Amino acid sequence: MKINPVGQQLIIRNYIGKTCVQDTPGAEPARDQVELSEEAVSFASAMKAARAQQTRSDAELKEIEEIARQVRAGTFNVSGRDIADKMLEGILLDVET
Repeated sequence: MKINPVGQQLIIRNYIGKTCVQDTPGAEPARDQVELSEEAVSFASAMKAARAQQTRSDAELKEIEEIARQVRAGTFNVSGRDIADKMLEGILLDVET
């Protein structure tokens, strides 16, 4: 089965001679509007409140920043044993539940 490509010339011919609708001189241009549902407003408010609460201690934030600095510098390294321990810990937690 042969599928013919859409001819570019046909598309171009359809648009030749078309004019754009322009705003009336001196008139305010139309503006887009967005209406949010009550649920969306409530969710946004809850997310804002959650972000405002600091859930990590200063020590944890410093450790996170240090790890991020090491990752950016390319010097962050995790031992294979630590990775295996976490994997096994996850498996054991899955088995217990």
